[in-house]
Amino acid sequence: MTDDLVALPGENNRWSPIWVVPLVALLLGIWMLYDHLSNQGPVITISFDTAEGLEAGKTRIKTRSVEVGKVEAVILNPSMDGVLVTARIDKQASQLLTRDARFWVVRPRIGNSGVSGLGTLLSGAYLELEPGNSDESGRQFVGLEDIPLTSGSTPGVAINLFSDGKQSLSIADPVLYRGFKVGQVESVEFDTDEKLARYRLFINAPYDSLVSSNTHFWNVSGIEVEANAEGVSISSGSLESLLTGGVSFAVPPDLPLGEPATNQASFRLFSNYKAAINRQYDFQLEYLIFLKDSVRGLATNASVEYRGLRIGSVAAINIETSNRPDDDGELSTMIPVLIHLEPARIGYADDASGAETFQQDFSGWLRRGLSARLTTGNLISGSQYVSLDFDDEIAMEFPTSHSGYRVIPSSQDGISHIANKVETLLNKLNELPLQETVSSANSALKAIDAASSSINNILTADDPEAAPQQIKATLQQLNETLAGFSPESDAYRQLQSVLNELRTTLQDVQPLVRDINNNPRALLFGRPRPADQQPAEQ
Repeated sequence: MTDDLVALPGENNRWSPIWVVPLVALLLGIWMLYDHLSNQGPVITISFDTAEGLEAGKTRIKTRSVEVGKVEAVILNPSMDGVLVTARIDKQASQLLTRDARFWVVRPRIGNSGVSGLGTLLSGAYLELEPGNSDESGRQFVGLEDIPLTSGSTPGVAINLFSDGKQSLSIADPVLYRGFKVGQVESVEFDTDEKLARYRLFINAPYDSLVSSNTHFWNVSGIEVEANAEGVSISSGSLESLLTGGVSFAVPPDLPLGEPATNQASFRLFSNYKAAINRQYDFQLEYLIFLKDSVRGLATNASVEYRGLRIGSVAAINIETSNRPDDDGELSTMIPVLIHLEPARIGYADDASGAETFQQDFSGWLRRGLSARLTTGNLISGSQYVSLDFDDEIAMEFPTSHSGYRVIPSSQDGISHIANKVETLLNKLNELPLQETVSSANSALKAIDAASSSINNILTADDPEAAPQQIKATLQQLNETLAGFSPESDAYRQLQSVLNELRTTLQDVQPLVRDINNNPRALLFGRPRPADQQPAEQ
């Protein structure tokens, strides 16, 4: 008997252990994919003007020389005027992607700040990441074309300078304080709308505490040679600024320290130290001076002084006036010079009331004989300045105002006055007929000699009765010859006038010669003015 095998229902549907292997592989793959995706850092986009030195899949991203990412793609931007760099940052470095983070390409560079990026000659260019201080994260950035000179985490203060002059600074020029380098120029640009040069400076801590609201900045590029009424001065900054240029700063001696400067504060850049320390006054009064002397050596910004005390400066030379030259009479041959007087320089308040008070007092001084004259400040450089003082001898009458300006009467400088007198005398001497006069004198002397001989012959003649008539004729002829030299003759009067003018001129020159003989330095430095008389105590 053969037993039949009967298949039990469901035996072929049992789960086979062989399926464990693919299931485990699937789970492992999912876990690996999840682990890979979860450990990937964020993707960022950086825009640059050019992709020089950048290559997708190879260019690395570093911070503090540690690799934190890699460039994945480099494409043109939609407007075709730059490139977009797509990069992935490691997850552990994602907290560095703040909104104010900065990126730039590190490649070999040669500039004012020196040589950098030489290590990339072998390894290739890379992107440098500098994290910012913002609490917000970012994914899109604008790359820097130049390497920043100062790290964003460097303590200090950023200062903005503006200049409307010819001062020229470059990136990496030093910022000096009393000759010590305390910072550098970060950026340079020119504002075409306002026609201003703008510079960004960074001053490192702890020197940033030296910058206050009353700080003045000035250019110390190269060597500065200035020849003015005070003499010739030569100044320069450090050796580095001598070669490349630079900026220095300080608080002027007559100003308080002021409040500490805030970040991104704006200051004016002055052309030199003298311009920086000169106090800027708010109120100025304009006056016009008509000068007869030559203005050679007189320049704008030349000082206007009263007995050595500066009270203003020259604003413009030979300015245009509203009246026609023919309407001004003698003024048409004189040079109009505009000056600015600053009342606050001599103790008046630097406000509207102080300026009004000064103007009233100044009008009284003009009525008392205050006048202006050009004075040579330095014979070597030939520079001149305007000197104000009281003068009782003014050659002509000046109007009180002209073309809307108040007028200050002017007189000639002492040396110029004497020189004009000497020149006038020489011109008159040149106009005299000296040669004719000498010839006439020789003829007169010959006539006198002939008359003397004739009289002598008459007295020794044998005919005494004819002698009186002969003597009379001889004396009459001699009298006619000498008539041209009588006190009533024109030649005598002209000669007497010239001698009188010569005597007057020599009298004017004599005090100058005496002063130079007693004090030879007066020819270069001027004669010291005696102290003003003080009223005696009762």
